[in-house]
Amino acid sequence: MKLGTVVPSGGRPPHVVDDFHDVPRQGRSTNHEDDRAAEIGDPRNDENLIVAQLHVAFLRAHNALVDQGKSFNQASRILRQHYQHLVLHDFLPRVADPAIVNTVIQNGPQHYDPPEGQFFLPLEYAVAAYRFGHTMVRNGYTFNLNFPAARLHELFTFTALSGQIGDFDTLPDIWIIEWQNFVDLGNGNSHDKARRFDTKLVEPGLFQLQDTFGGTLDPEDPTIPDVEKDKRRLAVRNLLRGYLLRMPTGQALAGALGLTPLTASQIEAAAGSPEQVAALQAGGFSSRTPLWYYILAEAQHGGGQHLGPVGSTIVAEVLVGLAQRSKQSILTDPNWTGPTLPSAQPGTFELADLLRFAGVLDVQTGVSCQYTVVAGDSLSGIAQRLYGHQSQWPRIFNANRDQIDNPDEIFPGQVLRIPATDQYTVVAGDTLGGIAQQFYGDQTQWSRIFEANRDQLSNPNLIFPGQVLCIP
Repeated sequence: MKLGTVVPSGGRPPHVVDDFHDVPRQGRSTNHEDDRAAEIGDPRNDENLIVAQLHVAFLRAHNALVDQGKSFNQASRILRQHYQHLVLHDFLPRVADPAIVNTVIQNGPQHYDPPEGQFFLPLEYAVAAYRFGHTMVRNGYTFNLNFPAARLHELFTFTALSGQIGDFDTLPDIWIIEWQNFVDLGNGNSHDKARRFDTKLVEPGLFQLQDTFGGTLDPEDPTIPDVEKDKRRLAVRNLLRGYLLRMPTGQALAGALGLTPLTASQIEAAAGSPEQVAALQAGGFSSRTPLWYYILAEAQHGGGQHLGPVGSTIVAEVLVGLAQRSKQSILTDPNWTGPTLPSAQPGTFELADLLRFAGVLDVQTGVSCQYTVVAGDSLSGIAQRLYGHQSQWPRIFNANRDQIDNPDEIFPGQVLRIPATDQYTVVAGDTLGGIAQQFYGDQTQWSRIFEANRDQLSNPNLIFPGQVLCIP
């Protein structure tokens, strides 16, 4: 897969060892639609920087599979099926009621049933239910070491679709994401947890949306008509879109799904402010609630940790239904027996695992191997043997700055610290090939583990239960 390169701008995050951290882009153009536009399947993936960087991660994951010797089609199938698993078993249970998700996966969708070969997204999903994410957005994020308090508008500025990449040719490298701030690594260190579900959107971020040139309007400027200001308010856009497309009310849809609708008092109790309550009452919306708002109120009513019954049913049915109808679906493929790519927990596969496999997640495990330099060694050569790619040499250099001043000068006898992914305690029946399959998804990578543990291994065919191996 084609990747784009970043522009050197000084201060790239320390885990970054190559330039391929942007989506591929066209060059500059006087045509606004073509100007540095992302060359990807859906240009909306270049609308905000977090999504664009996630797109980069998928491109890199595909290429990592090809680097293992997989063909383009094989890599596509493997990555597509792991993505389906991630959506069904990692994403959905986090945002929807897990019990509803499990029921839909086991029994299949009961309401979303498009004709064979005709994919479509129901308007109830696209216009209302799947817009739940708007309430989870924060005004600022710990994006990376350079931007520990990045504002929401900046994440739109450094894309082509929303902000002309801050007038750079491609993404400046100081804006490469540090994913360890965003994903759950099980260590409690995630800085950027999503907001809980409620009926509020963050201000000013989602009430002063930028235009495609990154420009904003001053909401206090009396010369700007209110209608123009309203166009920049995401809540107004969502509600108007639902009205113009004649979406059913939340209560009507709950009844159609056989669910008990929220009462008017429950809707009002979920309101985010007295002003919201007044607007609900004045418009008659307490008992005939716009579907998008109803989805949020229902989630708030249930505690705000995930979607409620109506929202969960819509989102789960559509995503499970799409997965069923997808090419090489894990729900219908008899050859799918579960994830095979490396994961922190065997048998599972979460977003953090995909990011780690793509080489974009810097996980500080506190574990390191030791390597004794021999004549003829170079950092790039050591990185090739231990990490499988010579471009990883900065990881070794950064971990040994106390004894290496010049990365081109290392000396026989130096004992280098090698940042490791994990440790593994050998059990009966283990082989280096089997351990490599577990951690790297490729048993032929056994030599990486052998080279990293030469202090205790002299023969790759002889390992013993109880040995603690360093996994580079």
